[in-house]
Amino acid sequence: MASPNREDLVLKCIDGKYKGRFIYVNPNSEGEKFGSGNPEVDGLTISIENVGLDTRHAKIEYSNGHYYLTDLGSSSGTWIKIPQDPEVSEVLDLGKIIKLGNIDLEVTEGKEVNLSDNWADMFKHEYLLLKSIGEFTLDDFLNINIQVLDMSKENKQDLGNAQKSLIKWPKKLRSVRLSSNMLTIEIGWKPVIIGSSSECDVVIPTLDDQLVKIYYEDNKYWMTNLSEKASSAFRKLKEGEKYLIRPGINFKIGEVEFSTSRFNVGYWSEVGLRPTMEDAHQIIDNLFIDNEKTLSYYAVYDGHGGSICSEFLKNNLHKIIKKKIKNYEIEHWPRQIARSCIECDQLFYETYKAQANSVGSTAVISIILGNRIIVCNIGDSRAVLSRNGAPIQLSRDHKPTLPDESKRIEENGGNVIFGRVQGKLAVSRAFGDFEFKENQCLEDEELIGELVIAEPEIEIVEINKEIDEFIVLGCDGLFEAFSNDDLISQIRQKIRKMFPFEQDPQFIIKDIVKQAVTDGLTSDNVSAILILLSGGIQ
Repeated sequence: MASPNREDLVLKCIDGKYKGRFIYVNPNSEGEKFGSGNPEVDGLTISIENVGLDTRHAKIEYSNGHYYLTDLGSSSGTWIKIPQDPEVSEVLDLGKIIKLGNIDLEVTEGKEVNLSDNWADMFKHEYLLLKSIGEFTLDDFLNINIQVLDMSKENKQDLGNAQKSLIKWPKKLRSVRLSSNMLTIEIGWKPVIIGSSSECDVVIPTLDDQLVKIYYEDNKYWMTNLSEKASSAFRKLKEGEKYLIRPGINFKIGEVEFSTSRFNVGYWSEVGLRPTMEDAHQIIDNLFIDNEKTLSYYAVYDGHGGSICSEFLKNNLHKIIKKKIKNYEIEHWPRQIARSCIECDQLFYETYKAQANSVGSTAVISIILGNRIIVCNIGDSRAVLSRNGAPIQLSRDHKPTLPDESKRIEENGGNVIFGRVQGKLAVSRAFGDFEFKENQCLEDEELIGELVIAEPEIEIVEINKEIDEFIVLGCDGLFEAFSNDDLISQIRQKIRKMFPFEQDPQFIIKDIVKQAVTDGLTSDNVSAILILLSGGIQ
């Protein structure tokens, strides 16, 4: 019997002729062996022809609660995509091979560099501040009392931050080089951004605008990916190296790039009869907060008045939530998530003051850690769980007609007219819509809102893998088209027509969303995410 704490690992092809195909990795020491050879003769579990694989190319095995990826001596290599998340940046150890676009670079030892020769170039602004009052060596700067200097508080703060950084660094450093036959890049203390933009420190025309950042920290050199594109930055596994492969880390063998996730997930949206698409979504396989467990993030944002607010949430809300919750136990997350929503709402107002009164968005978010789902809802988008085929609604639609919502609105001087706030807005909670929340602010101990608030309702639900089958996140257009019962029933019927471990959530949710629009069940935009909680429903 499988361990209840074991997490699945799902591989999905993200490009090429096998795009969309997926694999549930066998959770045992045998794991999966990839190649282009004969499965029986060459001991393969997955044979893929005509994509540049060697006969025996790579393997993934499960051991002691983790999955490990190993290259089997292939000619073209097994490549790990450099993560975008700074929490899992790649250490540039000597001898590693880095691929930037189509350029392979080896990490080698560089020359010895002195901090005294480089600090002025690294901190140009601070150096010029000092130069305006006299000549300073590095030692002079490290020993000066900044508070006695005759300059503004802001400039003193800048100098203080630079001083703290320089004190931590060694006086001498061995640089690193990234070298190929045609190119050598040397990195010392100063961070280096490589890309095709003229603003980059190293310009390579064939790369993305800003591809990678290389920097020195904690006595090591690190590389962070700045691009979401498939033809991005990779590092090559050494033969026999066992690489801990976690959800959220992509890898490439031959011409095939795989994403990795804990759950098999599908998403689809249709504009419907509306003139434009105002919805947005976010699927993040791992926020990389916990070193052992995967933290998955899924969200549907239903915009109104335009897509500015929903797109803003897509790009920013998960980052704020991650920053808030990372130093807390899960029991304290609801409070921190609520604060994140208010902070993000205020940031939206500050960024788009001219539009913030008339545009807004709802949000329904599912964050999954271990066997717990944290559902966060603002507005009338919805999350529904299928438990042995029975629908369990995990969120509450925030309509102005709800007794507690209408009471709050009226106590704050507003009215609910024809089911709308002030006769205008059909939801009682939303991001944006600052016409109804001019005096909203964030206090240390309590959230204060006005007629419309961005305060979420949050539920934590335990997952039981024996009975919990899938979760659907959808905008209100989806639930105008289907009741909870109809939606869960139809999805379940479609799933059960497929073999276990071949049940494709992308195909299913696309079919459901298209049906809502083509059958005329709603005139709204329709967007939905389907998260399968196990490899198969019988």
